[in-house]
Amino acid sequence: MSSASGKAPQQRLRGLDVLRGVAALAVCLFHYTDSFPRETGIALPIAFHLGDAIHGVDMFLVISGFVIYMSIEKTRDAYDFLTARISRLYPAFIACLLLTTVVVCFIGGVPILKPSLGKFLANVSMVPYVFGQDVVDGVYWTLAYEAFFYIFAATVIRRVGLDRVEWVCIPWFAAALMMRLEPIFIWHSPYLLLMARLVTSGAYAGLFILGIMLYRICAGQAKPLTYVMLVVCLLNTLVGPPINVKPLNSEIYCAVMCGAAFLVWLGGTNRIPVKPFWALVFLGDISYSFYLLHDDIGFVMMKWLLQWGVNAYVTLVLTFAVAVAISYAMNRLVEKPGQRALRAMFKRWRERFAAHTWRPAQPKPLAGD
Repeated sequence: MSSASGKAPQQRLRGLDVLRGVAALAVCLFHYTDSFPRETGIALPIAFHLGDAIHGVDMFLVISGFVIYMSIEKTRDAYDFLTARISRLYPAFIACLLLTTVVVCFIGGVPILKPSLGKFLANVSMVPYVFGQDVVDGVYWTLAYEAFFYIFAATVIRRVGLDRVEWVCIPWFAAALMMRLEPIFIWHSPYLLLMARLVTSGAYAGLFILGIMLYRICAGQAKPLTYVMLVVCLLNTLVGPPINVKPLNSEIYCAVMCGAAFLVWLGGTNRIPVKPFWALVFLGDISYSFYLLHDDIGFVMMKWLLQWGVNAYVTLVLTFAVAVAISYAMNRLVEKPGQRALRAMFKRWRERFAAHTWRPAQPKPLAGD
């Protein structure tokens, strides 16, 4: 396997934490101001409903492409990469899944949020769609796409070679675009179509690839084909948003994503000032736990506050504050300790397997010894 050349960015890019914070805030505002009244049927008397803020998810996926490529470049092999991702995601995910399920089942009072036992068990895998089940919390859908992206990165991209990643992305992008625009041969089966879109990343492949190309540029590894793929991914946004809960002009979406790509480039080259945006850095640091916890639990809290007669704007502020507090506790008490514990466990397993596999054979005694 060829290794990528050039100097990679430093491991922790705080500018990307600022952007994670922006994306997390946007997704939260979308869920609280737009999804909540639309999905629950409970009126939220405020002057704004931010349906377009859903595109904070697109920013998350571009950052994911950037960071995952950086991560796979810094790990020894597929085992190290995949176990690092499992360690990073699973402790907080399982804890948040349990907490969300308890809240919506025993406290909630919002019937549409209550999961069945089968749905809950399928969600433990992080890819419930494979088992014909939907997600417990609406935000979990992205994790299935992320999981397949990780497997693809650990196998195909690493196998072909990191310095030839552009040549991997060309057929990947083409297959994903076909699954989005013209899913021939399998359009008669919704399940097979969904599986094909998960495996190819579907409408989101262009966002992952955009992040990879931005990393290559920031790390000084860019080739002419890198810039070609970057432009192709940006032009692909003219097809329209992957998710669009309210009409958004394709040209406007393209302009938004060009701006997002520019911001990720700024973050990847440490050109975003961090100190003025300390609050966004904080939110970006806990963004994974916040992303997992804010939605359904927030809906439950908003439902009760509004029923108690609390002002709608106060309800939004209180719900956001509680979501941040719970997410901070989850990040400190479960996410980070769990990550360290799982990484240590996987490291011990690897060492034991290596010791067992490569244990030198004992020399046979000579005749007469």
